[in-house]
Amino acid sequence: MIERAFMRFSGPARSGKTTLLERVLERSEQLLTVMRCECLDEEGLEEELDSAHDPELRRYRQAGADIVARYRFGSDLPDDAVFYTDAVGQFSEGVIFEGDSPLGHGTDLEVFVLRPLPPGESLLRRGPLPKPDRPAWSSELEAVLRQELAGLGLPVHDRMLEIFRRQMDGPPARAEGWVLWPPARELARAEAVAINIHSEEERARAEALAAEVRRIREDPEVAEDVIPIGGSRRAITIRVADLSDPTAKETRDLLKRILRPLKS
Repeated sequence: MIERAFMRFSGPARSGKTTLLERVLERSEQLLTVMRCECLDEEGLEEELDSAHDPELRRYRQAGADIVARYRFGSDLPDDAVFYTDAVGQFSEGVIFEGDSPLGHGTDLEVFVLRPLPPGESLLRRGPLPKPDRPAWSSELEAVLRQELAGLGLPVHDRMLEIFRRQMDGPPARAEGWVLWPPARELARAEAVAINIHSEEERARAEALAAEVRRIREDPEVAEDVIPIGGSRRAITIRVADLSDPTAKETRDLLKRILRPLKS
């Protein structure tokens, strides 16, 4: 397998993800693959497209991407399926996913882009906590337990399975805690965050939003509720910048952080 960096750009629609990605492609000297990814609720779906008429793919090419593709996949697809696609199979020095993650784990760098929130809106709020998902492998472990008991000639009691499933679920979660603004849920995994402003009039709201983003890492109570299992708790780089201006200091600082994995 080719050893190279993998990273992902995510964020709400029209936040500036593609604009930031263009800045990265313009600045990078590496051969890069860019895939626009979309996860759909369709079993067995896997579709890889490379159309010259796709406006997003055309933007990637014009900015300097060497290999581009649109990748649509079902939520039941194996985590490693993307490694067998034509785009990822070709040689490049780095792969950038934009949109939904086709991997079951994190990448070398998760980048999140968002705009300042509307007045009165908050990134963090108190509310009902979602029930943690039971581990995907717990059903396989339950099947092994059934098989072993059957091999020993022992019955499988409902009470036994109830106790087993309770152990898989872990301790009861608190009913209420800190939750993220829904369009920003993936922010909990990010290690680089761009708050994209269109004018200086937005800077005050953007700086207030940056302070809330820092709380996700710095406030232990918030981190416990918001950061998922497997999410990053490493230092986070946050920059308020007009991403349409590649010469702005904040944009250049952000690009240095994003390009680091590609150069290592």
